[in-house]
Formats: sequence, structure tokens, C-alpha cells
Amino acid sequence: MEDATRSQLDEPLSASPEAETPASTVGSSESDPASSPGGPSASALSDPPTALPDVERRTWPLQLVLKAFLACAAAFLIPGAGHALLGRWIRGLLLFLAIMGMFLAGLLLFGGRLYTFNPEEPLSIFPVIANAGLGGTYALCALSRTGFEADPALRTYEYGNAFLLVAGLLNYLAVLDAFDIAIGRKK
Repeated sequence: MEDATRSQLDEPLSASPEAETPASTVGSSESDPASSPGGPSASALSDPPTALPDVERRTWPLQLVLKAFLACAAAFLIPGAGHALLGRWIRGLLLFLAIMGMFLAGLLLFGGRLYTFNPEEPLSIFPVIANAGLGGTYALCALSRTGFEADPALRTYEYGNAFLLVAGLLNYLAVLDAFDIAIGRKK
């Protein structure tokens, strides 16, 4: 059965003849330096470990690299746009509606706020990374200074924050999905 996570570009690892140890030398006294009368020899301790087998590397065609890059960039800037570029219109539309719906609900309906980095609180970088997953939407809000001030006294404030964070994280997953489709790893 074929592994669903591998693409046609991935090659199976092949074992080299040097990596295999014959069964006759496994239990011999030559392979165990501690069993020699003088203890481990200096040459046995200084020998480098056996090298990994040489695996042939295949380069990706330039067209595939550009296709994957454009799909990921579009998916990051506009949720669902990468899937639309790859011909997955329904999936792209569903991702756009889900991510933008969560964003708008978190910002407008529940009164959440987008995070900015505060050097006095170094752990504030994590919600910034999650919010930045919205890509172009986050940049547009940053340029227009929208969504960065909120009223924490509002009862639904934390729900709004959770919706905004999850929307950004979901867009990261959509970018990875667009990449997998672009390189042929996922149908």
C-alpha cells in the first residue's frame, strides 16, 4: 500500500551494502573491543562510526518550485487563494469563509483584539505569531490600526481573542495544505 504522505518526488531510502553487518561478525571477539585481552584498542576507539548510506537526491523542477511558492504566498496573503490558484475552488472558498468568518466574528462580534509584541513580556510573541498567520488581513489591520484596541471588560473579550488566534493558526494550516497539493503530495 502506498504511503499517502509521500509524493512522486520522494525516494525511498535504500540500504547500502556497507551498512549491513554480516551475522558472522556480530558475535565475534573482533567486533567487541572490550573482549580483547588488552581492553579496547586505541584504533577501535578512534574509528569513525559507519557512514550513512548515500542517497541519491533529486532536484525539483523550477516550474514545480514556482507553483508551490506562488500557491503558498497567495494562501498566506488571502485565505483560500492558494487553493483557488491550484484549481481547488470549492476548498478555497470554504477556507476563505471559515477563516474570514472566524476573523470577523472574533473582531466585530466578540470584541477581541489583535496582539502586538511587548518587549516587557517576551511570551507575547506567541499570540503575535498566531495573529500574523492571517497574512494580508493582519497587515491590512496593522496599516489601518484596526483591531488592536479592545475593551477587556467586555464579557466576550476572551472569546474574541480565541477566535482571532485560531483564525491565524488555521491559515497556517491552509498554507501547508496548498503546498502539499502544489507539489503533488496530496490529491
